[in-house]
Amino acid sequence: MAAASTNSARPDDHASVARTSAERPPLASEAWVLSEKADLGLAPRHLFWEDVPEYSDAAHIAAARQAAADHEAAGELPLIGMQLWEDSFEKSLPEGLFGAISGHGSWVEWIGDRPGYLGVTSDGGVHYATDANPHGWGYVSPLMPLDAGDVPAGFTGTDATYADWLADRLGRLAGHTGVRGFQFADFYDGSPHSGVMNYFNPRIIQDFERERGIDLAGDSLAEQAAEIKSEHAQEYLDYFVEGWAYGWQALEHSVERHTGQEPWFVTQVSFTPAAMREFAAVDVREIGERVDLDSMLFHVQTLERFEMQHKPAPASYEAAMIGTHAARAPQAHFGHMMSSSEDDYWNAVSRMYPGVTGEDREELGWGRLKQTWLQSGWTHIADGEGDVRRASEAWSRSYHDWGEVDAAWLELLRDIVPSRPFGPALYYSANAEKAMNAIEPVGNAVENAYLGELLTPITRLHDAGVPFGYYVSDAALASIDEADAPSAWIIPERFHEGQDLFTEAELDALEEIAPVLVGEEALNHRHPLNFSDTVPGAEITGFGFYDQHDRLIVVASDRVDFDDDGSRADIAATVSLDLPDGDYRVEDLLNDRTQTFSVRGGTGDFDIALGRWDTGVYAITEATATDLL
Repeated sequence: MAAASTNSARPDDHASVARTSAERPPLASEAWVLSEKADLGLAPRHLFWEDVPEYSDAAHIAAARQAAADHEAAGELPLIGMQLWEDSFEKSLPEGLFGAISGHGSWVEWIGDRPGYLGVTSDGGVHYATDANPHGWGYVSPLMPLDAGDVPAGFTGTDATYADWLADRLGRLAGHTGVRGFQFADFYDGSPHSGVMNYFNPRIIQDFERERGIDLAGDSLAEQAAEIKSEHAQEYLDYFVEGWAYGWQALEHSVERHTGQEPWFVTQVSFTPAAMREFAAVDVREIGERVDLDSMLFHVQTLERFEMQHKPAPASYEAAMIGTHAARAPQAHFGHMMSSSEDDYWNAVSRMYPGVTGEDREELGWGRLKQTWLQSGWTHIADGEGDVRRASEAWSRSYHDWGEVDAAWLELLRDIVPSRPFGPALYYSANAEKAMNAIEPVGNAVENAYLGELLTPITRLHDAGVPFGYYVSDAALASIDEADAPSAWIIPERFHEGQDLFTEAELDALEEIAPVLVGEEALNHRHPLNFSDTVPGAEITGFGFYDQHDRLIVVASDRVDFDDDGSRADIAATVSLDLPDGDYRVEDLLNDRTQTFSVRGGTGDFDIALGRWDTGVYAITEATATDLL
């Protein structure tokens, strides 16, 4: 075996405010909670909390502060949720479902008095407005410049925005209730589903001109929007990205000021890193320029019942999502929100896998869960110093950490810590991301972003059996040393519309470390780990890595396909490894079986048996004399 890794001896210099951990990730509910009596529902109740009777009731607030203190004592950071849905404003109208709930009416009244704050399309129409509801979503961007009467008391800047208003309200609420921070979701985790390039409020356009020193020639909103799209798309996107980052900075300072504690924020990211930047104005690297990222967790949301934007996503999409997000911004903390056994999951299995019913349905459903948890849970990245760590630092079972997963999977995942790579790495380039955005400057459709909507350039390689679970971005490239270098770099997408997304300098830096494989070249390359089987329609996917005990861990799964049916057979497969010559012991960590194999001429192999749709985990070490008896 290769020299032992020293990673396990390094101090944890990537600790967060909460008890998240790349070595032993907690479940979300073990690290933070929505605090009783402090969290009272949807966002309007928290924004307009001074109009909510409970927040003025001394006994209620005393109980809320005690609950928050109890959570702190238990190691669970107490939070308040911030979420809306697309129909929340309509439901908050006087005759709506939420109309009689305190806070919701205040929101409707506040928006109604400030229609100029609302987002509009290039034709001047309020997003999703109707004759009955001219205010549509009631959405106000954090970048919106405020009227003088709305500037928070004590604001010391020169130009207040809605981000400052939000920060003031939420910071004071945190101090009032004793919570540590907030958990953000829809309408508060990024520019909502209209996209940056479809948000053209006149006040924001005027601020954009002033901020960027641009004098738009057009007089009408439509003319200015068209000019921004054709001439200033990159500047407009950067303006939004920086504005959202400022919003986190303002909130961080406000919560610290009003609570006297380090804050904790949880926000979700969906789609791909490039799409989050170009569509939702969320760039974790940019946020890190303004905010202490140890106070934030970005929850990668992959469980959309196998569908993202109503398009089926393969199981491999989940590992690709956490891998690309965490590798792109390794200084940040990322959690992973995955499917679990609950009614919505099983309904999705029935809908998306029509060829399986009854016991077959149960077998496939649990097989997909097992594959996504084990492969995603051991997906690993290079951090900013070039060292290797697990990509996910907390796990959520479905949206609110409910539902079931096998406790044995969690223990196995936690007990085995990726510490050194084995095999190729998927390389993610923010430079290529920017080059792609320059070719597709409007960026309003998520599929226009680098690597597309569902990371298909990555998942098609994984699903064809290319053995990678290691993700590295340009943020770590300069720090990669020999111990943490991959056997090869995989660039999933190098060209777009005939244009090279990579510079020669970046390619040369990669080549100095390992061979570069572009797209399909990875399929025919000889990797140090290979899987083979003889079952028609089967495809073994997986990867290898060294753990904290210097064991070579191999994860192997029978791929789950949307056209599978009950005729699928169990799998007999072969695992081939390039290792130093010698004798090796294989421990099947899920079935308590062992075997040995020999490596001669640098290559050896061993056989495995997998149930259909199942995943196996194997630990390879040098064999002892006793093993060979």
